[in-house]
Amino acid sequence: MKFDCVVVGASCVGGMTAKAIAKAGRSVALLEEHSVPGKFNKCTALVSATGLKSIGVNYRPTVVSKIYGAVVHSPAFSFTVRRKEPVAYALDRQAFDEACVNEAVDAGAQLFLGSGARAIEKNNGGWIVKTTSKSKIFRSKVVVGADGLSSTVARALAFPPFRRFVSAWEAEYSFAQEPADKVHVFLDQAIAKGFFAWSVPVDENTARVGLATASPSSLNAGKQRLLKKLSLREGQKKGREFNYSIPLFPRAQTQKESVLLVGDAAGQVKSTTGGGIVFGGLCGIQAAGAIENYFASGVLDYESRWRKAYEKAFKMHWLLHDRVFSLPNAGLDFAFAFAKLACVPLALEKFGDMDFVFKHG
Repeated sequence: MKFDCVVVGASCVGGMTAKAIAKAGRSVALLEEHSVPGKFNKCTALVSATGLKSIGVNYRPTVVSKIYGAVVHSPAFSFTVRRKEPVAYALDRQAFDEACVNEAVDAGAQLFLGSGARAIEKNNGGWIVKTTSKSKIFRSKVVVGADGLSSTVARALAFPPFRRFVSAWEAEYSFAQEPADKVHVFLDQAIAKGFFAWSVPVDENTARVGLATASPSSLNAGKQRLLKKLSLREGQKKGREFNYSIPLFPRAQTQKESVLLVGDAAGQVKSTTGGGIVFGGLCGIQAAGAIENYFASGVLDYESRWRKAYEKAFKMHWLLHDRVFSLPNAGLDFAFAFAKLACVPLALEKFGDMDFVFKHG
């Protein structure tokens, strides 16, 4: 089968990318290795309100809770940031993934389930994508890898590896978190070395509890300390539990010839939070623009496009990550005490933005 473009990976970023390409009038095959699209809710899926508005997806039917602020903890101190309007939404990630893919199909993309990429080969100025469904072979001028951290597309083209990542764990627990409209964030090196832990309310009786750490060997011990801090027992755990890894900075290269990487496959993730839905979607839209330019002029400028638009933001997130998450617990406590005296929580309430450290034009 021949298409202008093949997008590998049908979760939200793959769906948003395929939709943008199809809306430009190009033929798109969207490949998914599983029998249904999506990540099967293996994601906290806490996304800022401003970020969701920027990616152009009808997300509202997938919202499970509205978040109006955060309670941020160091080992000894805490402060609360609150807003009058929702600053973020906790989503049903599987429903959101399916919504993104459905919008791509509505725009003209063709979805192929049970068709994961297993090999990519050059062929007459284009590419052949061989899939796990032996009867399906795809030919295209452009291939986009939206297939996550362990990207088959990235391996096939020998893209440079990630420099830094964190290991994470999350589960849903039955308990009434207070307050029910705010997330709790824990900065404590004894719980989440080099990153942070969280509790995100889903409803009045359920929260998503997790942590990420730069020290994989300490993940289980950190988990036990976090559960003890929240007074949670094993019997309160619901069925949803998973481990995963998060890249902390984009790959040094995300384009080779006419093969592109987007989302987690490219490392387009905020290193302050580990979130990648918004920036992944925005970079997917940049990829679609670059692909249209390629068919019009023969120049494929994806790498320079997305870096011009967002690399400063990624670097700023990394700078904040490096400064905050490297502090020892005594340093975190000092910073929190100073922040409270300097009215930093009030400034965050007025000026904070979860996705863009500074505003873009």
